[in-house]
Amino acid sequence: TIFVDQKSDKSKNEIKRLYQRAKILFDFVAPQEYGIENKDKLLIGILLSDSLLKSIIENLEESKSSLNPCTRLYFTKESHVHTLLNVVFLSGLPTRIPRKDVPELDYLTQITFELYERQRGLPGDKEYSLRVAFSPGAHDPNILDLQLDARHCLIVAPRKNLTDHLPLDEALSYYKTIVYNSPASVISGPVKQNVQESLSSSPFFDVFQFSKSF
Repeated sequence: TIFVDQKSDKSKNEIKRLYQRAKILFDFVAPQEYGIENKDKLLIGILLSDSLLKSIIENLEESKSSLNPCTRLYFTKESHVHTLLNVVFLSGLPTRIPRKDVPELDYLTQITFELYERQRGLPGDKEYSLRVAFSPGAHDPNILDLQLDARHCLIVAPRKNLTDHLPLDEALSYYKTIVYNSPASVISGPVKQNVQESLSSSPFFDVFQFSKSF
């Protein structure tokens, strides 16, 4: 904990300089935590997020044939979010912003895979599209100058679209290609398990899923 004399401009300026320097170091180190080169980021991303990606693909395909709107919620740890974002950006899927422009991840960070249905001219002729969006969670770039309201909490940042609307089958083809045809997919089971365990030793490594149909 760092205590600051709120009445001293010198004290506040010093803590701001300290925070700025720490932020520069963090912004350099954090993106390299799960791979330095892009090929390493993608491989590690697939190894860590393999089962999650497969579940997302299956859920999207199931939702396409569902008669009712439905939601799938996944609760996971920060490492999964970092690696999943790397897979999103390195899968070849056209994105609206580069990976380096994604802010640091905070509490309640969200990645959404949004499936849209549109009725064409003929009955039963439907068109499906996918859009990926992201929120850095309860994040504010000016955290030291932030004035909290009566709730004394940070507000979750609104989602930004990482992609435009893409035809569902086309969008899923990017993920299916890297999940089922990537170098990670040919790694033997025991080796893959050892790599996954070494990358994440936390007991909360698993992803928890909650489903709801309306």
